[in-house]
Amino acid sequence: MKAATGEDVSAEELGGGDLHTSKSGVADSLAESEAHAAALVRRAIAGLGRSGGGGSSSPEGPGEGGAGAAAVDVEPPLFDPSELRGVVPSDRRTPWDARSALARVLDGSRLDEFKPRYGTTLVCGFAKIFGQRVGVLANNGPLFSEAALKGAHFIQLCEQRRVPLLFLQNIQGFMVGKEYEARGIAKDGAKMVTAVACASVPKVTLLVGEFFVCFSFDFFCRDKEKKTHPREQINLSSSVQAAATAPAPTACAAAPTRRTFCSRGPTRACP
Repeated sequence: MKAATGEDVSAEELGGGDLHTSKSGVADSLAESEAHAAALVRRAIAGLGRSGGGGSSSPEGPGEGGAGAAAVDVEPPLFDPSELRGVVPSDRRTPWDARSALARVLDGSRLDEFKPRYGTTLVCGFAKIFGQRVGVLANNGPLFSEAALKGAHFIQLCEQRRVPLLFLQNIQGFMVGKEYEARGIAKDGAKMVTAVACASVPKVTLLVGEFFVCFSFDFFCRDKEKKTHPREQINLSSSVQAAATAPAPTACAAAPTRRTFCSRGPTRACP
């Protein structure tokens, strides 16, 4: 690298595991050892499923009954689902982790995360609900370019494997600003919008926290079923944004005038 470009860079900085799992997104997972890497490979292969009728993938993975299984063992979540009301804070400005809600919904509270170190404001992964395999997307804040690309990639994987999609939505929209526009947030966001619109698998949305309609078209599609959390708040935009955007009322310096009508048309009259 020094001879080619004159840049001083280490092997880890140029193409190490930390770089490609947290910044470039080229790799999905970072293994701590060879045994850990082998376990990650086995988990990834187990999630491929088996071919069922019509070429679709079975919700069950290899060794779990596969297509045509007579019964499915349903594993309850490790955390009480009745605690969902207390997971979402009453103060909308208080940050919280979407994984705490998923832990009370998913079978065994297990989530096989997709690219966990990349695009961290969007949590993606495979899980099961009542034995049915689903692809989960849950946002932890606004969506940056990395999160949008990650979501588009994951949705396409679920479409190819015929895995239904579950959206856990607490969305403030895509990040805006000069820097993010220059980095292509509009282009990257459009890729996620296209992936959602083109996916033909069943889609279910659980609305939690805040939901700003004008910023969340990426999660919308006509064939989606939507469920709301008791503390869900649906707005066009936040009150802070609306107050900063709306023009401030000003007093009119001119005296009010009256309009009178006659046979020749409307005319102005003195106050």
